[in-house]
This record gives sequence, C-alpha cells and structure tokens, in this order.
Amino acid sequence: MPDIAGSGLEVVTRESLKTTLGIRPAQVPSFLALAESGTETLFTKRQAMRLLEVHDDLGKLLQDISAVSSREVRRKLLANEKLLLSRLCDMRLEEAVYQPTARAGSDLAFILDDENSAGVLREYGFWSLERLLPRPMMTNVAASSRAKPDALLYRAIRTEAGMRELEALVSKSEVCALDTEASDRDPRSASLFGVAFSVKAGEAFYVPVTDADLEGTSVELIKARLRKLFAGRTRFVGHNVKFDCVLLRRHGIAIKNVFFDTMLAAYECFGDWEFFNLGALAKKLLAKNIKRYRDIVDEGETLLDVPFNELLEHACTDADMTLRLYHQLEKELEKRKLLEQFSDQTMALLRVLADKECDGVRLNIRVIHRRREVLAEEVEVLRRAVIAQAGKEFDLDSPTETASALCEINAFGARPGQRVTLTQLEQLAGTHCLPRLIVKYRRVQKLVPELCTAAGGLTAG
Repeated sequence: MPDIAGSGLEVVTRESLKTTLGIRPAQVPSFLALAESGTETLFTKRQAMRLLEVHDDLGKLLQDISAVSSREVRRKLLANEKLLLSRLCDMRLEEAVYQPTARAGSDLAFILDDENSAGVLREYGFWSLERLLPRPMMTNVAASSRAKPDALLYRAIRTEAGMRELEALVSKSEVCALDTEASDRDPRSASLFGVAFSVKAGEAFYVPVTDADLEGTSVELIKARLRKLFAGRTRFVGHNVKFDCVLLRRHGIAIKNVFFDTMLAAYECFGDWEFFNLGALAKKLLAKNIKRYRDIVDEGETLLDVPFNELLEHACTDADMTLRLYHQLEKELEKRKLLEQFSDQTMALLRVLADKECDGVRLNIRVIHRRREVLAEEVEVLRRAVIAQAGKEFDLDSPTETASALCEINAFGARPGQRVTLTQLEQLAGTHCLPRLIVKYRRVQKLVPELCTAAGGLTAG
C-alpha cells in the first residue's frame, strides 16, 4: 500500500489514519490533493490536517473560500483552485478504479478499517495478518491511567456534557491552573480561542471557544459554562495571569478568585534571572522542555491554523506546567518568608491593574488641557533660554544644528555636519549648562504630543 503523504503507514486502518493524520478515510482524497508532494507542495501536512478538521471536504471548501480564517491560506487556495480541483478529481477516479473487491465465490470480503477485521482474520486463519492490525486506542480514562502511570492525560472538552463534568471537577479543587489561547499578545484586542485547565499534575483539559472545534453545542453556551466555572470558590493560578484576566473579561467571562501568578512569583524569588517565560521556568525549575508558541505556529499564522491536537497539547501542557510551578514556587516563597507579602501586595496590585486595564482610568480632560498649555509655555521658555545660552538661533530639534551649537564644548569635540544623540547630550549635561538646558527642553517637549493624544481620546469627567 502506498505511503500517504509521508505518514510512514504500511497498513492503513481507520484508527491509524485518525491517530497519525487526524483524518477519516473519506478525507484521504482531499488530504492528498492538498498535501501530496508531486511537482509542487501547496500545503504542509499540518495545514492540510487543520483545513480538513474545520471544513471537512476540499470540494466544499473551494465553494466558499471566504470561510477560511487565515488570509494567507485563502490567498493560496484561490490562486491554486483549478489545480486542487484537478488533483481531487484524479484522486477520486483512482479510488473508484482501485476499490478492492473479493474474489468471485469467496466468502472472504473485509475492509481493514472495519472494527470486525481482527475477528474476520482469525476466523479464516490469517493470524499473521491479524498481528498487523494496530491495537485500538483506549478511551477509558481510568484504564489509560492504570496502563501507564506516568502518562500525560490531556483531553478536549467539546460538548456541553463535557463542560458539566469539568465544572464538577474544578469545583471540587482548591486550586486550578488555567491558560488561555488567543490570536494576539495584546489581550485588549485578541480573539479568544480556548481555555485550558489543570487541577492535577499530568492532567489537563482544553475547552475550545470556536465553532469549528465544538460538537453539538455553541460558543455562547460554552462561554456561559465558563462563566459559571470561574464564579465558584476555586482559586485560579496562571502564568502572567493578568493577560488571562483581561482577555476573558473582554469576552464576558470574569475570574472570581485570581490567586497566584507563577511569573511574578518566580521574579519575587529569582529576580536576577534573565527570562521568566513559562518555557524558561519549566526548564529551570521542573527540568521540562516544552514547546513555545513559535515552535508550533509559523509566521503569519495563528493557533487556529495548526491541527487541533497540536493546539490541545500546547494549551494543556502550559496549564499543566503552570500548576506544577505553582506548587514549587509557593514553597519557595514560604521558605524565603515572602509568601504573605506576595499574596497581600503583589497579587492585590495585579488584581487592581487588571481591573483598571479592563475598566479604564477616569481622568479629567480639563486638567489635561491645562497641563498641556503649561507644558507648551515651559517648552517656549526653555527654547529661549537655550538660544540665549548658545548666543545664536538654531533648530533645537535638529541633531545636526544642535551639534554645531555645541562645537565650542571641548568635551564634545563636534565636527561640522556631525549629529548629536540624546545619550551624548545627557553625558555632557552633568558638567555643561547648554546641553543640560537642551536635554530638559527635549524631555518637556516630548510630553506635549503625548498629552495631545490622551486629550483626543477622553471625555470630561
């Protein structure tokens, strides 16, 4: 049997297709049309998998390319529409021509991906063929845990029934780690893709908040369940949890008990470390190497452009590692006698900042206007003082003209046409009056446009 797009499968069954490529047998022609190498590879295997997860069939997808979230993928589909349709047609013709059939008069007629394959093979005495069939994957959680005690248990919650089970699990836990997945690093503008939870090391659950990844329920129902889950008594832990708070609040979901931030706790304990991102801390404190965002998401893509199983693993790993870091860092804070200070001051301030980032800060626009006028007057007074000190008119905002005005200062040693930087001015300001005045002028002048921008977006209060 031919290798399917580099999957390495010699015996192709329904289960092996699902496990290795994340597709169903009916999707094989679409997958091959998208990812088959041939003369030109249009999409990577991962991209093809994700497209079929969301849109099911290439033929249907090409009828409405606007449904694709990624601009780059839409462009590529549109540019290669004829080629893809041709490939798809060829694949389906081959499928029709080479469909396996049983010999005439024989009772032996079976398909390898049928769940009764093993029984049929044993019945006809084909023991060697039966051994080629892959063992079925266990779906029972308890059975999986018993078979492999150290195995990670990461699961997707796609249904309302699954959400009810997750709510029950989280509500019984004192502490739960969370991790949100989004389209952007700025929580004030990012789209929410999903939320991962972990209440036990090695176990985590991912709740998608996108229609394409849910089964038999809607995004609004899932959000309603999330609101209920976060409103309970459970205390929530996160890594840079302010991001999660702001992102979730923007999507109508408030976290009642924001308890612990592993990034801030690590900084409190090890302030001289160079990095405090989750990957760096997991490696230093847990001896775990985890994939970073850029390891799974290519440039110009988002997490919605990668196969769901990779998104699931990424989100669950982050929640799992956050919970493990919490347990270790809480002990570290206690050992350093910093736990009370961290809880009462650092986390209290984080909650205040998260609220202000969501609700905004109330300012009086009239005061801002008055302050701007005062600064504008101060800029003009400083400009006149600089001209008087230099003994000649020049453009204070021009690095070249400013350098010319400073030619007489030996420590500067300027040459005609040379430019002066703010750093050089600040170095001279300690011992010379003219550069000191220029530095002060530039600092005050910089505040004026900032206040103008602020005033333009505010209303009187």
